[in-house]
Amino acid sequence: MTALERRAAELGKRELHLDTADQPDSMAFYLSLGYREVGRKPSPYGEWTTVYYVKTLEPAPPGRA
Repeated sequence: MTALERRAAELGKRELHLDTADQPDSMAFYLSLGYREVGRKPSPYGEWTTVYYVKTLEPAPPGRA
């Protein structure tokens, strides 16, 4: 994930967005990486809830694009 975040910053991205099912281990993992929960949407089938996250990226150092 760190390499992905670094590359996104090098490409000028300011945020990363992701989602996962409401599995406690997955949710804790993304929170530990600095993502914040921004929403939830129940599955139309009632089996799970999708949890949405966003993380603001630090700008890449100059000359790293």
